[in-house]
Amino acid sequence: EERRFKVFTDRQLDKIEAIQNLPEETLFEMKVVASVLPFRVNEYVINELINWDKVPNDPIYQLVFPQKGMLKDEHYERMAQLHREGADKKDIQAAAKEIRDALNPHPAGQMEM
Repeated sequence: EERRFKVFTDRQLDKIEAIQNLPEETLFEMKVVASVLPFRVNEYVINELINWDKVPNDPIYQLVFPQKGMLKDEHYERMAQLHREGADKKDIQAAAKEIRDALNPHPAGQMEM
């Protein structure tokens, strides 16, 4: 049977059925980290590649889903506070840009392509 290719991003985290049974704190952490780092997953990865009985230790889950340890503690706490306060999308995006810029602005000193 042919299925339509379906992709989920940070805006559809709450639509991913497989993660709805995870602890609330884990879901909040995903939302916080996904507001800073890119997140994209498709149904094939969710349904066929991740062993949900082994989450959070499943290696594909570790690679694909946002986790608190992907950000420095101070960056995570800053974003988490904005989310807890119900900050405007504009403020969250501005903070996310500052954090992304601080992560690794010029790897190996590279300044241009």
